[in-house]
Amino acid sequence: MTDQTETLVEFKIRPIVRYAVTKYEYTSNGGTGKSSQLGVYDNFDTSYEVGVALARGEQQRLGVEPFSMAVVFPSDVQPVVDAARRVAGQA
Repeated sequence: MTDQTETLVEFKIRPIVRYAVTKYEYTSNGGTGKSSQLGVYDNFDTSYEVGVALARGEQQRLGVEPFSMAVVFPSDVQPVVDAARRVAGQA
């Protein structure tokens, strides 16, 4: 008598939603721009807080007035979050 053991190995693709904080910087004198990723977070709220803090720091570093278009703060628009959840199948 032989002992037959069956093994099942299953692979699945599962959506994961992450929120990346990015920074785009354009210099008019050289006409160049660059984008960099500064961090990835598990939820929108944390990424938004980090983005706002980084924007405030950049505003102070550059010495520009609040509401100046020299530093654009991240958007907290809920449709962005809703769309990401739909893509991930979490809506």
